Amino acid sequence: MPNTIKEIMREVQTIKKDKTLFDALQKMIEKKTNSLVVIDDDERVIGIVNTGRLLEEIIPDYLEDDEVAAHFATKEIFEEDVKKAKDSLVEKFMIKDPKIIKGNESLMKVAVLALSNRQMRIPVVDDNQKLIGLITRTELKQVVGEILGIKNS
Repeated sequence: MPNTIKEIMREVQTIKKDKTLFDALQKMIEKKTNSLVVIDDDERVIGIVNTGRLLEEIIPDYLEDDEVAAHFATKEIFEEDVKKAKDSLVEKFMIKDPKIIKGNESLMKVAVLALSNRQMRIPVVDDNQKLIGLITRTELKQVVGEILGIKNS
């Protein structure tokens, strides 16, 4: 069984804050991922973009909590809102300053960090704070499965 985060982390997909919603979505589709870690020029973590944040940027605020009004929104309205958001900068809608963890930390620490902050994607950094990987609920689920002897964990 793995002892540290570095042993179970996955490859991470990144993007810069000056890229657009279009760029982020294109990369997410190409790489088959639901999130990107936003890094600065020194490869340090400054944010996270996920599918939910993309949708929040697309859907007008007045519709977000109004299922009745959303019912009357047409396909054309949705398409128009998507096209309006296309050039929104990642910096505008990213989750800023997410919690991070070092690769040599324990599995328990990342599990507690994920739960206490309701952050299911934890960027993994080295001693110089540079991004080296990502831990998601999938990796944590696999470790729990392995401990319980579930096949294919």
